[in-house]
Amino acid sequence: MAHKTPLAHWLYINREKFCAQFKELNWPKSYGVDVFDFVTTIKIKDQIFEGRGVDIYREIALEKSVSEVIERYICISLGFDSVGFTVSAVIDTKVHAKNELLERYYLDQHLKIKTPLFNLENKFLKDESIKNFEKNNNLAVEHYVMNTPNNMFGLVCRIRSVDFDKIAFGFSMNQKMESAINKSFLEALPNYAWLDQKTNDSHQNIPWHISAEFTDDLNSLLFDKAHTFEFNFPEPKIKNIDVDWKSLSLLSGLQIQATRFVIDEDGLL
Repeated sequence: MAHKTPLAHWLYINREKFCAQFKELNWPKSYGVDVFDFVTTIKIKDQIFEGRGVDIYREIALEKSVSEVIERYICISLGFDSVGFTVSAVIDTKVHAKNELLERYYLDQHLKIKTPLFNLENKFLKDESIKNFEKNNNLAVEHYVMNTPNNMFGLVCRIRSVDFDKIAFGFSMNQKMESAINKSFLEALPNYAWLDQKTNDSHQNIPWHISAEFTDDLNSLLFDKAHTFEFNFPEPKIKNIDVDWKSLSLLSGLQIQATRFVIDEDGLL
């Protein structure tokens, strides 16, 4: 399995040095969804770093959690924000880092300018697993479209109880609509489980995207009518920033791709 999970394999070999712990969460069984959720933690000088990974494949979920914990360690150690930063040994980090940066940029634009997001009308694009999740749990899964360029699909997935008592969100930016739908659903699932089951398997404080203040703000921008709003946000300039992660001696021997993109604040395209 090491060729599919090279970072997880590396961290397991070095687990004593990092006080690494790998935990698989069991919430997917209670919702009848075929996904896997791992939490990986490391401890360095009494500071705990955590990574989370959710995927339909168990080994990929584990690898995602390890990638994220390494990202967090690098970001905190070198003093920069993790948005737009990706490390991996198996995927194209440039594509992932750019998509993540643009996802946050366009979402922030909606919140900043109070621009509506409209319901995705193409219901047929829903994966069968999403439809089954709705039916079996008496929940609604809805997707709303960000105001993005024509070659990009930015989606907000909202999972809610029928009485709107519990609401959680997931986000995705992708060059393919189907991929954006499924990824945003995977992002929303653990967030809903966190709220619904009121269990915290995390060392972190409640994430910003689950806080009531954020969910209330975003929920107020979601509309079910047809998408007729034509305002386009300024397209951002993006620049690549070198990250000297090899200066961190604990990561010696690690083989990764690392990419960081940021918005160029000097201007917009």
